[in-house]
Amino acid sequence: MAGLIAGCSGSPATNSAPAAANPFFTVRFTANVNHFTFGQDPSWTADGRVLSNEDDPSGVSQIYVSRLDGTEMSCLTCGQPGSNGFPQERPQGDWILLCSFRGQQMTFGAPCLGGIGSDLYAMRPDAVAVSPG
Repeated sequence: MAGLIAGCSGSPATNSAPAAANPFFTVRFTANVNHFTFGQDPSWTADGRVLSNEDDPSGVSQIYVSRLDGTEMSCLTCGQPGSNGFPQERPQGDWILLCSFRGQQMTFGAPCLGGIGSDLYAMRPDAVAVSPG
């Protein structure tokens, strides 16, 4: 056992070729603050907008899409049963996957967070069709 441990504690193997400079560590780092905040688990659409789950005026979590600065925000699932959350768009931009409690008689927790009664749904980005996944 001691020999095995001693063999594992040696120095890592080295590569004889010189390492190329990583541009992520050689360029000056700057941070910008976005003054608009999004709900839990925002994601980006193929066209650069943000999908997020936000509470609607009645307090139910719904799926919204907006620009990064919060402008042009529109609700994709308002008027439909909820709670709805955790939207993710396909890279092709043609479908959004989301979790929802819609149609469930009994729920517990939150959609997609181990909540009982949560189902997976797919919808078009124009919010026209929503179907169980």
